[in-house]
Amino acid sequence: MYIPHGGQGERDERPADAAPAGTPVVEYFACGLLGLIATSLLVLLFYPYLVAVTRPLQMLSSTVIVLVFVVMWTLVWLGIETVWGWRTGRPPASE
Repeated sequence: MYIPHGGQGERDERPADAAPAGTPVVEYFACGLLGLIATSLLVLLFYPYLVAVTRPLQMLSSTVIVLVFVVMWTLVWLGIETVWGWRTGRPPASE
């Protein structure tokens, strides 16, 4: 429950766990899933090159491949989220 500064005035009767107004949770999941699919396709396409580049690292090559996948997924997810928000006319989170 929100109590305005100073403890006086009207109280906000929304539950404490209520989601803030803004992007629906379904959009976050959809952007994450689209990012995962796009990243998976990119990694599958470039997997032989990725293995060839990381081969000199020997035992760490699989770790680097997973790290590249996670970083790519995060960047693609953020890109899709940004474009989706821009296309729907939603204001940036900083406002």
